[in-house]
Amino acid sequence: METEGQSQDPDGVGEESPEGGEKNQLANALDNTHASITRGLEYTVRQVDAFFANERVFEEATDSYLQMEGSAVWSKRGGTRFGGDIKARAELPRLERKWALLFESDGETTSGEDRDGVQRRPKEVVEQNDYFLSVQRRLNGDSEWDIRPSAGVKVKYPPDPFARLRVYRYFDMGAWLGRASGDTSWFVSDGFGAGVQWDLDRALGRTMMFRATTSFGWQEKNDYYKGQQKLTLFHDLSDHDAFAYEGGMVFTDEESWAATEYFVRADYRRELTRRWLYLDITPEVSFPRSRGFREERSLTVTLGVIFGREYLRRSEGR
Repeated sequence: METEGQSQDPDGVGEESPEGGEKNQLANALDNTHASITRGLEYTVRQVDAFFANERVFEEATDSYLQMEGSAVWSKRGGTRFGGDIKARAELPRLERKWALLFESDGETTSGEDRDGVQRRPKEVVEQNDYFLSVQRRLNGDSEWDIRPSAGVKVKYPPDPFARLRVYRYFDMGAWLGRASGDTSWFVSDGFGAGVQWDLDRALGRTMMFRATTSFGWQEKNDYYKGQQKLTLFHDLSDHDAFAYEGGMVFTDEESWAATEYFVRADYRRELTRRWLYLDITPEVSFPRSRGFREERSLTVTLGVIFGREYLRRSEGR
């Protein structure tokens, strides 16, 4: 029935005005542009992380990989020291790529953090590493969160069993890309521990990217919080070499969140052959409170090798 002042639409659908159609086209164009920029930023971030073999690449891996490194560190206080590291991920067959066997060192928790929430620095590679063997499962499904529980043992005698849960998620923030990550664990020997990290990335032209990183951690055996704030500028020099300039501070709530150390460093990476053999040269200056914030200089040289289809696929996209 047609009432007064109301016209009847034979198709039951209102006809869109030309003005409304133009507005929808503009909105769709803006949405497509925004999505394209977001995908481009995420692509840039992943390629930078792949080139520097950043821990994020291996945290998010769904394929098998192996990384081995040997390092030499020179410093006035410590003289010359040598060390190395190894980590591996083996995809377990016939299990839909959701199960993996992991072999990691003690620095490979949330985005390379040590278990107290502070990321290990290049010069610390010569310190004694503990190694962990575990089985991990991916539970993300259709969720935006990447959830990965695992269980295993610290490789020592007697073995030290542990359980761990890692979660990651990216956030679209327009010109910025955010990444939240968390790690909680329980060890028979040390009890509970937890760490959280927030990364904020932004592309600066075609050859540079800025990253701000904030991380916090806690361990039951220490019963205090520890954190780190750092700023990083990645700079591509060519397809085969790049710099990462970094500065930051470490702090703790033991003394009202006072700073315990400041540091600056420059990490130069050069691919030596076919993107799987690389050389790192990293000069660093630190100012630890334990030394009255007096300057300490060090130089770390690392030779590394990486095997893994997923890593090579990402790095070849640069």
